[in-house]
Amino acid sequence: MKNKVFMPLVVFLTVIPPGSGFAQESAVRWWEGYQGTDATGDRVLGFWKFDGDAATFADDSSSHDHPAVARGAVWHSAGRFGGCLESSAGYPVADQSHGLHVAKSPVLSPTGAFTVEMWIRPKSPDQFPATMQPVLLDMKYVPGNHTGFMLSLTRASGDGRRRLAVEIGCGNESHHWYSDPLTLSEDHWQHIAFTYDRQGTVAFFVDGSDAGRSTQPAAGPMAAAARPLSIGDRIGSLYRGFPGYIDEVRLTRGIREFRPVGFTPDLQRFVFVRMSDNAEITAELINQTGAPLSDVTLSLSLPDDIVRQVSIPDLAAAEHFPVRVNLNTSLKPGSYAVVLTVNLPDWAGMKSGYQSTTRIPFVITRRLPPRMPVVMWGIGGTDGVVREIPRLKQIGFTHCLGLRADYQKIWDEKATALPAAAAAVREGREMLNVALEHDLQIVASLSPGRWLRTAAAGKPFLRVDRDGRHYQREDISGLFPAVQDFCFDTGAAMGRAYGDHPAFAAALLHTEVRGESQVSFHQLEIDAFRQATGAEIPPEVSSKNGVQYQRLKNFPDNRVIADDHPILQYLQWFWTEGDGWNQLNTRLHEGLQQQTRPGAFWTFHDPAARVPSIRGSGGQADVLAHWTYTYPDPVRIGLCTDELFEMARVNGHDQNVMKMTQLIWYRSQTAPKRAAAEADPSPWVDQDPDADYITIAPMHLREAFWWKIARPIKGIMYHGWQSLVESDSPGAYRYTNPNTRHELQRLIEDVVVPLGPTLLEIP
Repeated sequence: MKNKVFMPLVVFLTVIPPGSGFAQESAVRWWEGYQGTDATGDRVLGFWKFDGDAATFADDSSSHDHPAVARGAVWHSAGRFGGCLESSAGYPVADQSHGLHVAKSPVLSPTGAFTVEMWIRPKSPDQFPATMQPVLLDMKYVPGNHTGFMLSLTRASGDGRRRLAVEIGCGNESHHWYSDPLTLSEDHWQHIAFTYDRQGTVAFFVDGSDAGRSTQPAAGPMAAAARPLSIGDRIGSLYRGFPGYIDEVRLTRGIREFRPVGFTPDLQRFVFVRMSDNAEITAELINQTGAPLSDVTLSLSLPDDIVRQVSIPDLAAAEHFPVRVNLNTSLKPGSYAVVLTVNLPDWAGMKSGYQSTTRIPFVITRRLPPRMPVVMWGIGGTDGVVREIPRLKQIGFTHCLGLRADYQKIWDEKATALPAAAAAVREGREMLNVALEHDLQIVASLSPGRWLRTAAAGKPFLRVDRDGRHYQREDISGLFPAVQDFCFDTGAAMGRAYGDHPAFAAALLHTEVRGESQVSFHQLEIDAFRQATGAEIPPEVSSKNGVQYQRLKNFPDNRVIADDHPILQYLQWFWTEGDGWNQLNTRLHEGLQQQTRPGAFWTFHDPAARVPSIRGSGGQADVLAHWTYTYPDPVRIGLCTDELFEMARVNGHDQNVMKMTQLIWYRSQTAPKRAAAEADPSPWVDQDPDADYITIAPMHLREAFWWKIARPIKGIMYHGWQSLVESDSPGAYRYTNPNTRHELQRLIEDVVVPLGPTLLEIP
């Protein structure tokens, strides 16, 4: 066996859509002719071999036995495998049918993913004018018929090459896809195929080689054809017959794999920051022929016009060969591609052996400049973030919440876990790629401790009162080692899946958890207080909210107590250490930091000020944050920001401060709904009578902005996307003031973008 060679190259392997069939099974053996279940199995919806003679060549070899009748097509004895169908040129040479018409059947109109393939060989050039656009398969006929599909060839370009063209009717409209250019030869049979995933993506193959892949986002499942299937010509006039020979036409359910030798990526990453270090991915070359291979060579054509040859060892059937990929990120920002060509000499009896070419795109983005973070606190799901990137960028947001975790999976798998199933991780990384390409960075929202409140796994750790009963508002005690380990494992799992990606920039740790926190009396908690203070929990303590001083014997008349008062001592311990939430934030932070990029990733906790005025809130999160409503006066923004700075100072962790303004107003606090008997309502109040959460006024937004930007904060945050922009599904948040969005955009453009980098450096 030859030595394995690992060659550095500038390349990215394309993301493989779920269900695409890439490297999921051995390639269908299209080069041998289909027999057995490949001809009659459940997945085969129709199969025409054109064997036999002139009387039987129209027979369907699949189990469906679709009836067909020749409409100008004739049988020819010299097919790719046995006989074949011969068609001829149509309009303007002869406006008459040269096809085979297969009876209309719902079987031939799959609503799910499907694959179409055939062998073709053209006639001589004098019978195949360059201006002709011959049809190979058709059940659509006219452009206005939005059902079924058509497979055809385009006109020849100046160099004589053509493209495959697919048109699919989806009910209300039809969509088009085109292959890469291909060269047809009158003395050479070629296998052509396309796959459709029912979600807008068509992939083309020529002789088992990738021949183009594109997506029409608006396309969906194919609508059932209203007409028969014509093989070799258009279904009606003006006829556009294929002047040549057709063999082995097969329609199958699902996505088939045609590449005898294919690539599969280990990582889903195709966007890279310019001049980034240690950028690399790995891929595998896979023998999908079902038989041993030898003398395989791999040619790599790089963007800088360098061609490299990689020797591949003998490969057993289904064997994988690893290729290490080092990325040259010194290229200028832009879109690039690498061409990988696999050569199999003297293979399968094909002329000049087999050659498969794959064009693999990748993107280099500019380095992100120093900038003050402007964070949108949540839109909802990876699809939502990708869909809203244009508006996020237009307004000026630099960061957005968009990643989450499967906590049950992490709880079950512990220290080795990934944060979600493989498909979900791939989807998350695809979203990160798109975000990075648009200079947007993504924040994860992580609350493993909150998840445990209602999960079956969390029951042993729920807080209990002095009688051992759970509280009505259940919450987790953070002192249990298993809970702390779970938080660390969650952070580490997120880091393993996304920590290398420069678009994964930050994580929100346990938002809104102190509201349910309550004093608890597990033996572990009683022992923890005794170990910390040497004292017992005072019997008067029954609530985190303190004790009414009027009920305490001998309480000083001036209500001044000593610093070591037992009740005060316990409550101080509870809010800093005893309820465990600060430690859980720290453990989650530590798990993330272990797996992410040092110095480039930060964590934050909010609402950090929803606790007594005491140290410790947020644990060792990098940033303390809090949201504030501006009513009745935006000065509240500045007051809360000052509280955060003092909390960060006494915490002693060198924490930074960011500040969030709520983009929503409670209707009840700002524009109360009118009573039914009231007359002449103000239009601005009642344009959306059912709105409970309306858009903040632009004047309030502006004043709130100045109250926080005047302090040495390290970023600004906003919440309430559906109140900021018009949305198809606003939910409880309503878009009631179109001026607010433009005021925020103006403030970001005029102040944050030019002055933000400097403000970040001012102490």
